[in-house]
Amino acid sequence: MSGELGLAETTVYERGLRAANFLRWLGRKHRKFGKVCLRDIDDYLAESARNWNLITLSGECGFLRSFFYHAAHRGWCSTSIVGGIRGPVLRRDIFEP
Repeated sequence: MSGELGLAETTVYERGLRAANFLRWLGRKHRKFGKVCLRDIDDYLAESARNWNLITLSGECGFLRSFFYHAAHRGWCSTSIVGGIRGPVLRRDIFEP
C-alpha cells in the first residue's frame, strides 16, 4: 500500500490492524471472506462500535469501503458490497458547542 498509494508506514500498519480485526471477527462467526455480505459488515459495526463516537465509526466505514474495494477488485468478494457501506452523516453543528 505504501508503494501503490504513497501511504505512510504507520497508516499501512493501522489499516492492517483494522483488517485483521474484521477478519478475526468474521472467523469467529464462521463466515468465509468470499461469502461476506453487507449484513456481516453491519453486524461487525454494530458489535464493534458500541464504544465508538461518530467520527471513529465514520472512519471505520471509510476504511471498510476502501478494504472491500480492493478485495472486490482482486476478485476476493462481491463488487456490490462497496456501494452499500455507508457511514454516519457527520454534521458540523453536532460537534460545535
